[in-house]
Amino acid sequence: MSEEIKPQWKKEPQKSAPIYAAVYAKMLPVAIEKGWCLSVHGSMARDADFVAVPWVLEAVTPEELVDALAHEIKWFKRDDQGEPGKKPHGRLAYTIWDPESFGDTSRWIDLAVFPGHIQ
Repeated sequence: MSEEIKPQWKKEPQKSAPIYAAVYAKMLPVAIEKGWCLSVHGSMARDADFVAVPWVLEAVTPEELVDALAHEIKWFKRDDQGEPGKKPHGRLAYTIWDPESFGDTSRWIDLAVFPGHIQ
């Protein structure tokens, strides 16, 4: 494979992937407690892409879930984006960022939430 067409994530080792894995491990029990399934989606090369799906009828609202997850890892939900982004199939897009990372070392989570019947 020539250098020009190599996928971005294969160019160099990603230093944030272990951090994202540790953050996921902290978030998962909170998601389960709130009635949600949480999964990893993507390479964790630039950011972490997580997907949340309600798992039980009594699951908390998407907003309550995102607030609880951000609180657990002591990162911040981007409040400047106002309402969550709207994506295909009803997904809601949230961003949670690490306040201790800056510039080229910035870390954040793009969280796709499938709200199902929970609005």
